Amino acid sequence: MCEQKCKRGTYGENCAHNCSSHCKGGDQLCNYKSGQCDLGCVEGYTGEKCLQKVAAESEQVCRNRTYGTNCLKRCSEHCAGPQKPCHPVSGACSKGCSDGYIGPQCLIAQTKSQSKAPSVPKSAFINWTFVFICTNICLFASGIMLSRKDKLRRKIASTLNRNSRTSTNTGPDSPTAETTEASDEEDETEDTV
Repeated sequence: MCEQKCKRGTYGENCAHNCSSHCKGGDQLCNYKSGQCDLGCVEGYTGEKCLQKVAAESEQVCRNRTYGTNCLKRCSEHCAGPQKPCHPVSGACSKGCSDGYIGPQCLIAQTKSQSKAPSVPKSAFINWTFVFICTNICLFASGIMLSRKDKLRRKIASTLNRNSRTSTNTGPDSPTAETTEASDEEDETEDTV
């Protein structure tokens, strides 16, 4: 029996079938008997006749805690959650890390300095700064008031001393009114200095 070779792009009994459009080199290149793509499949297709679509890595669903191309890599033992799930492409732990581990894939053992030490929120820092400034302003104002009060107390005491001296010295040897006025002027000069 003489076998008839099909024209390019067809195959099978009586050349009734068309080659897959997903064969490398176009639909012209498939085996005239079986329809198998002679040069393989274009990217994204697989099988003898290149009819099965390959799931893109992002569409890939891995099971049994695996990830990566063809689900050949294992998810980290340190992924949190009952099934320790991870992203099918990157392997990043979907539910975070178990205690003591950090990083997208929970592969880095946490040191004491990286542990969950309480951090001071920015608002607390601002509040304490405000309290510090207000306290210093109050202390400064109190110091000025006390200084003025002390100065006034000394002036009153000086005036009282002067008045008591004048009232006790009223005899013939007592200073004259001019002397008292001169000493008042000297006291005022000392206060301004």
